[in-house]
Amino acid sequence: MYLLKFSPGNLQIKFEILYYFTLELIQSVGLLYVGALFLNFNNILGTRELQDLTDAGFCEREMKIEREED
Repeated sequence: MYLLKFSPGNLQIKFEILYYFTLELIQSVGLLYVGALFLNFNNILGTRELQDLTDAGFCEREMKIEREED
């Protein structure tokens, strides 16, 4: 029966705890989301750089083969 007693101070403390817990949860989820976006963006950039390097290497090999044929 003690849990059913509500005093204004007790209720305010419970709401403050809930409020700050919710804020912390939103912040942590937001940070995880931003981190995931950063990693995804970084991965996309890295993949494009790697693709450019691979294309450049492929073009160099084709040019070497053409020179050897001439």
